[in-house]
Amino acid sequence: MPKPGVQLDEHSAMIVSKYFKTKEDFKNLELACKKFGDNIEKFRYNPIPLTDKKTRGLFPNLETQYIYSEEDTVFTDGKIKMYHIEKNVKFYKCPNVNALTSIKLYKMEKITGVMFADLKKIKKIILPDSVEEIGEGAFAGCASLKEITLPNSVKKIDLDAFAGCESLEEIIIPNSMKEIGRFAFRYCIGLEKITIPNSVKEIGEGAFDECANLQTVYMKGGEFHDALKQEIMDQCGHEVEFVRK
Repeated sequence: MPKPGVQLDEHSAMIVSKYFKTKEDFKNLELACKKFGDNIEKFRYNPIPLTDKKTRGLFPNLETQYIYSEEDTVFTDGKIKMYHIEKNVKFYKCPNVNALTSIKLYKMEKITGVMFADLKKIKKIILPDSVEEIGEGAFAGCASLKEITLPNSVKKIDLDAFAGCESLEEIIIPNSMKEIGRFAFRYCIGLEKITIPNSVKEIGEGAFDECANLQTVYMKGGEFHDALKQEIMDQCGHEVEFVRK
């Protein structure tokens, strides 16, 4: 007697289909066996790129959109709550990205250079606790950005990371930070207050250049050295109040 064929249950089918590359792969699975007809509905993220409305329509229960390249279309409809952006993808180049006014990111360790640069309509960004580095120019030119929380996982803010974020009024530097990068907040003309922990030992060149409205620096955990205070005021070009927090 011939050996019976290997039986694939629904759970195993879903695991296998995570590695599919095209929409045809999903359709072929459903055609092969009726019991897999609702397989794609179980996905809460997209294992394949979404480049048009047809590929978007494959995943009716999508909650986290994965962005694999600059060719992926950004969708804001349905149940989508979060976005995961693959390393080195220039998110600002994606079609329909300007439809976003807020964004919550999912499981990312680094916001790579210029990933969100010049997204003029973004007002709020929520970073995951996994982020350790904000790359060079990552949010530069996000002129409408008003709210961003830096998680305690962040260790490094690179050159020009928030340069030109004109609407940003307050920023709280996490305790994990030791250095604020060069020109990190220059031209943040709306910035009025910033909290800096005593873990920060160095303020990079021009980090607060042209921050004309910076009024208060809250010192978390202790006093700053006079040299550090003077460096901040020299960069802003005016007197700043330092308050122990």
